[in-house]
Amino acid sequence: MTRDACFSPSLIAFTQGGVSIRVASRAAGGHSVVGRAHAAIPMAETGRLLIVLQEHANADVLNAVTETGAVAVVFTQPTTHRSFQVKGADAVVMPPAAGWRDAVDRHARAFALELREIGFTETFIGAYNACDADRLAGIAFTCASGFDQAPGPHAGEPVPS
Repeated sequence: MTRDACFSPSLIAFTQGGVSIRVASRAAGGHSVVGRAHAAIPMAETGRLLIVLQEHANADVLNAVTETGAVAVVFTQPTTHRSFQVKGADAVVMPPAAGWRDAVDRHARAFALELREIGFTETFIGAYNACDADRLAGIAFTCASGFDQAPGPHAGEPVPS
């Protein structure tokens, strides 16, 4: 996957919509760890993608990324199950920065629209999107590969460049 594919307008638009964001890594011992992110921020000027997550709820993921630099992120739209995955091998953990809170708030609003459409209650949506914006961490990485993960005949195929 080239930098241009990772930052294609359609891919970026998808990551900025009402999608579920799951992030995974592997610890130095080889076991997998998975967490939930609250926003994705394209860093086109550096060719990297930044995933924003709760530090305390994702300590295992952050530790694994620090140990190995490996990361995989899956974006899924609840109403359609359209999904794609991007992977990187140069991931680094980053401290909070200006603008992250706004990105988390935008993502929560977009994700709430998706969840309402498929019948989830406001109570569930509020709890699911709850985020302590004072305890954020980021994972920044270069997209090395990407795959269509939506159910169907193209599942597992590389995202076109």
